[in-house]
Amino acid sequence: MLNWLLALLTAVLLILAFPEPHVAWLAAVALAPLLVAVTREPRPWRRFVMGWASGVIYWFGVCYWIQYVLAVHGGMSGALAWALFTLFAVVKALHMGVFALLAGILMRRWWAIPAVAALWVAIEVTHGPLGFAWLALGNAGIDMAVPMRLAPFTGVYGLSFMFAMLSAALALAALKRPRTELAWLAALVLVAFLPPLPGARRGHDTALLAQPNVSETEEWTAQTMERTEREQAALTLRSLLAQTHNPPGIVVWPEVPAPFYYDKDPDFRDYANAWRACRTPIC
Repeated sequence: MLNWLLALLTAVLLILAFPEPHVAWLAAVALAPLLVAVTREPRPWRRFVMGWASGVIYWFGVCYWIQYVLAVHGGMSGALAWALFTLFAVVKALHMGVFALLAGILMRRWWAIPAVAALWVAIEVTHGPLGFAWLALGNAGIDMAVPMRLAPFTGVYGLSFMFAMLSAALALAALKRPRTELAWLAALVLVAFLPPLPGARRGHDTALLAQPNVSETEEWTAQTMERTEREQAALTLRSLLAQTHNPPGIVVWPEVPAPFYYDKDPDFRDYANAWRACRTPIC
């Protein structure tokens, strides 16, 4: 029972580390309870289920808004929206299950701290190719001055690695492992010697945001896609021509309402390349 409570505690700590309430420092310790639990549990299938259960609660707690999107913008009934959202949490939790299964093996090694951190990051990387790359553990450190010094060199995964290292170290300390196994933490001191991020400065360039008025219920066909792209291009051109005093250095198109992808849509690519030729890139 204690192992199950520890696994569920990790889910709660992870939820608290992200908005809201954004108790960001919890990201550095959130994995520790689960790591203690899987180290104590010798049966592989139970380690997997504990991690999976923790993951279900975690994704349910941080992505609750998906149910609202499905119900309001997807036109689904409340029950169906909740069912699909629950299925989403159940599937995404498989990542945490795999982590718990393998971390239980690595935590028994003297090199557990870097190994567990590398495992966590390796599993985090798989979120993107599998369709949902949000909420990497390192994202919680966006306002942490010292950890953020890693970001220019490693991206968000460097912060995730550091937070996972700290959690593994805390778990080892709780398990009363030899202090020599904590020596890996000495490497984190080097982060303090990295150059700090530059402070925010007021920019001089301008950006143009071109937002069309397209119905959320638009049925996307080849014809409607072509019409929308032409209208978006015309809106962009009129807006650019109107900016005679301080021409924008970049044009920003919305993520929605149309599924435009530069690498998959040749028409959109032609429009974007045309603006780029004018030294006004579109993103």
